[in-house]
Amino acid sequence: MDELIKKALSATQEADDIEFKSSIDVNSKKDWIDIIKDIVALANSGGGVIVFGVDDYGFPSNFDTTEILKYDPAKITDKIYRYTGVHFSKFVCHEG
Repeated sequence: MDELIKKALSATQEADDIEFKSSIDVNSKKDWIDIIKDIVALANSGGGVIVFGVDDYGFPSNFDTTEILKYDPAKITDKIYRYTGVHFSKFVCHEG
């Protein structure tokens, strides 16, 4: 497993390269805008990890990550392009 992912899964607070999201509604435009902002910020600062289903202190939020994990990465790329005009697909969705 990638060292950054290991670091993120054991983190107890966010860092420059780790962002926690307690939940996401995959049907919410607002939630996607927030995620796209995070993806762009992480990409612009050298990369990082967004961990879903974790609160601000690194504790599980009881959010069912099934929907985001099965979300088509090509659709995420399309959303990034729609908001930024950049074709960005250098990300992976990984279940930890």
